[in-house]
Amino acid sequence: MYTIGNAPIESGGILGMKDGEICAFYFDKGASTSYDAYIPNIKVLNEVIKRWSKRGIRFFGIVHSHANGYDKPSYNDEVYARNLLEQNPSLRSLVFPILTNYNGEKKLSCYEYITDFTRKEIIIK
Repeated sequence: MYTIGNAPIESGGILGMKDGEICAFYFDKGASTSYDAYIPNIKVLNEVIKRWSKRGIRFFGIVHSHANGYDKPSYNDEVYARNLLEQNPSLRSLVFPILTNYNGEKKLSCYEYITDFTRKEIIIK
């Protein structure tokens, strides 16, 4: 939250899970970003995922920031999540936390996409 929350809008990274807990984060400093798009650096992130795998950590999701308090996945976010699930049959689900910084207030809204492509909001307290 502090890394992405202090980076330009549409910055992001990947999350890793082990033993049922999100335990790894990699900030995607090589991503292509604009005011309304985060395009991950796939080559670098795939290498990170391979290194994580050797330690028993599996890729579990992508976190990024949105502008102006927009805390829901965009259409492009949903297309990307669907493509990841369809192209990686070993993924049963995927989380897409979205960080917003609106008027100085940071908020993390989490969404989980399931293989049948239902989306549910995850509340973090």
